[in-house]
Amino acid sequence: MPRKLMFPLWLALLLAACQTTIAPDQIAGLKPAKPKAHEKITITYQPAAKDAQLKDAEAITAHVLIGYEKEQPRLLELAMQKKEKLWQADFTLPGEKPLLLLYRFAAGNKIDDRSGNSWYSLIFDNGKPVQGSHLTLATLLRQQEYVNFKIAGTPEQSREELEKELAIYPNSAPANSLLWRLQLREKPGDSTKAAIKTSLERVYEANKDNEDAVAVLLNWFVQTDQADRAESIRNDWVRKNPKGKLALYQAMIKIGQQGDSAQRIAEIEQLLAHDALPEEDRESLQSMLIEEYARIDWIDQARDFLAKMDKPKAHLYNALAWPLIENGRHLSQAVELAGKGVELARRTGSDCKPSYLSQADWDNVQKDALASILDTYGLGLFKTGKTAEAEAAYAEAYAINRGESPDINARLVESYVKNGKYDKAIQVAEACLSAAKADINLIQHYRAAWIKLNGSAAGFEAQLKKLQDLGKNHSFTKLAESRMNKPAPDFTLPALNGGMVTLSEQKGKVVVVDFWATWCGPCKMSFPFLQQMYERYQKNPDVLILALNTWEREKGPQREQLVRRFIKENNYTFPVLFDANYVEKYGVTGIPTKFIIDKQGQIAFQSIGFNGGEDMIQEMTAEIELLLAE
Repeated sequence: MPRKLMFPLWLALLLAACQTTIAPDQIAGLKPAKPKAHEKITITYQPAAKDAQLKDAEAITAHVLIGYEKEQPRLLELAMQKKEKLWQADFTLPGEKPLLLLYRFAAGNKIDDRSGNSWYSLIFDNGKPVQGSHLTLATLLRQQEYVNFKIAGTPEQSREELEKELAIYPNSAPANSLLWRLQLREKPGDSTKAAIKTSLERVYEANKDNEDAVAVLLNWFVQTDQADRAESIRNDWVRKNPKGKLALYQAMIKIGQQGDSAQRIAEIEQLLAHDALPEEDRESLQSMLIEEYARIDWIDQARDFLAKMDKPKAHLYNALAWPLIENGRHLSQAVELAGKGVELARRTGSDCKPSYLSQADWDNVQKDALASILDTYGLGLFKTGKTAEAEAAYAEAYAINRGESPDINARLVESYVKNGKYDKAIQVAEACLSAAKADINLIQHYRAAWIKLNGSAAGFEAQLKKLQDLGKNHSFTKLAESRMNKPAPDFTLPALNGGMVTLSEQKGKVVVVDFWATWCGPCKMSFPFLQQMYERYQKNPDVLILALNTWEREKGPQREQLVRRFIKENNYTFPVLFDANYVEKYGVTGIPTKFIIDKQGQIAFQSIGFNGGEDMIQEMTAEIELLLAE
């Protein structure tokens, strides 16, 4: 009887344990599925999967971004090896207390992140997610971006992760803090505050010896009408730990409240000597100090401070030189400082790269920094009559920025005109206009060059219109590529001036929805420009601009009175609605946030924050005009 050929079970199990398995349609995965700190992790990419975007890549790099409890995030760029039909790489989580990792894949400039939804994994210990892991994911699902990794999520998914965190770690101060903030947004009022006050007592009692947790909880004592107790707790911690986090926060608040620049400088200098000062706070204080030096013309003190730095930074030289040059003060010294900044920007190497940036991203940051300080240096040279050197600085900045900065573009054209190079001025101006990267100053210098070269302004206006039309088409093409196309949540909300406004009844119109609050600095900075946009389209029946007031601390009649007074004092005339937590349905993570909604009720564009009035007007105008043309 012939012997049966048998494969030993123990050998099959051993070989299976040595392989990283992945389902046929699964694009990527990790092994182990519940990764732990300080153990080997294998990351796998399957190009044959149906939705994989790097099917024929000759080389693939895995990008792994790790979030930590206290450290800055770290980016690992892992060269993957091809093993049969799979690409794989091994790594170990570095650092202390990792909480979450995001990952995606790259082949050259092409990225596979599931179309803006990076893969992620919690971090585990003893079979359960470490404290802060579910919370970090909850935060990212709300923010939908971490560094430059995108992740898709909804408020509901975020809330689920928060509840999972609290189920495992019910006394987590940051998790409870997020929960209380959401509860107040969802149901503002005394009953919610009373419930929070009860929970706060429990969480504080469990964390009263943990300064990091107490720092999170203090504001909630204020929010629940216990400001005196918050002050008492803070003072106790400052006394027993004068170099701790709460002492640092108290010193920072004092600096912010200090009205005298000389006294503020003294307090900043004292705080910079703090041994335990976190690096991010140190850099922020250094910038603040330079701004104060410049404000009161303490140029020698500023130069001494910069000269004594172990690692001087180009952006600090720029921060000192720019306001002096812009306002025509201490020009010779300011130009020298800007020149020093240029030297530093050229020398900055990879040793200064933040842990969360890729080398390619860091190179781009450095190029932008060099272009910025070259612009400052060029303006200083121009103002001191050294127009040939100014032209060279502007030309280099223009090349680095690839003509993306309207300010630099205008100054380069101006320098060409000043130096009699009218043909070059026209060449650059026309390139910038056709790319929609020109402002009013560039147009003025372009006109001057045209007249010098042609002897008159004949034909200028026709050529300008032609170029501006090209610029508009260029903008439309780029905007179309970034269009979102997702349904706008419908709402019916009360208006400040009476009546109700329903979004779904505005079909056929382009609608701007701008979430804001009276306490929000960037919101208030943006409003004069929102008013300009309103006045521009006020008579167009196909455009509606709505400012949705949200996240106010005051409720009911007090809120209405506060908003009415704010709008009246600033002479704003655009329609204002009172949000009833639709801010959550829109997935807003910070204000101001604007949504541009097309005629079919789809969100076409979204912008977060305020980056300057001119940029805001140009961006909104291009978006509205594109949607009107449909």
